[in-house]
Amino acid sequence: IHPATGAASAERLPLVGQCAYHNHCQGASPCLWNGWGLFQQAEFGGCGGDGGGDGAGVGHGKVRVMLSDKVYRSRRLKSARLRLARAANENIKIQKQNLALNRELHQLASQNKLDAFKYAINVQVHSGVVFLDFCYELLYLAKADDEWGENLMARMLAVTIVEYVDNIKVLLGKKMRNTLNEMGLGLECVELGEVHRLFTAFSKTNRSLLTSIRNSSIAHREEDGMKQLSSIEAIDTPAMINLSTEIFNIHSRFIKFSIAVGAIYSKSFQARARVFREGVRR
Repeated sequence: IHPATGAASAERLPLVGQCAYHNHCQGASPCLWNGWGLFQQAEFGGCGGDGGGDGAGVGHGKVRVMLSDKVYRSRRLKSARLRLARAANENIKIQKQNLALNRELHQLASQNKLDAFKYAINVQVHSGVVFLDFCYELLYLAKADDEWGENLMARMLAVTIVEYVDNIKVLLGKKMRNTLNEMGLGLECVELGEVHRLFTAFSKTNRSLLTSIRNSSIAHREEDGMKQLSSIEAIDTPAMINLSTEIFNIHSRFIKFSIAVGAIYSKSFQARARVFREGVRR
């Protein structure tokens, strides 16, 4: 779910590009201008990532005449904040619904002594709790009144992401593969492996940065005050929103996988229960 628009997408969204005018698109669509606005290239005549509009004076040149950069940026950021807050609120509702459902499924699994299914649901609950916090952090970031407030929520996002990825890599490892085999869903290990690979790749690329933010500027472990202040001021909020978008997309793929596993196992369980009931009647 894209944080600026609420649109669902299975594709990884591009990081901030190097467009010479608005630093926004790098020729890709959708366009993440400084991590905040989701602006279709058509609005600028399609820049192709070189800042030159459509090459005929349309696009960026037209915008430049209509509004100053400062005014344009201010209006776009305000609009993007509203979209981010709306999307976060919508996802908060979804995460709460999912948690309520998984709580019921976990209780059902416990009552029927379905230990493997209970473990799978427990992983979903863990993930749901984290992403409910995650959505609130995005919401508060969108509603922050000043740069320090934005920065604080960006740092909170860094902690949430790095801790979640460290944990989910373990939870989706060997024990989950054994769980799927025990549930008779060994074929689903292929998709599980792909989801695990995506989390691992994200961790290899971003863990060093996220851990540094966690240790020095949110856990406040740096005893040198000026170093700590410098590390806080160096936080790139738009980049953190981009990373949030990326991890949200991976998380969404994990949820789709979990739903598919649950649906398959539910049908299998119902079939076994039906056979059992027929045997009792005989």
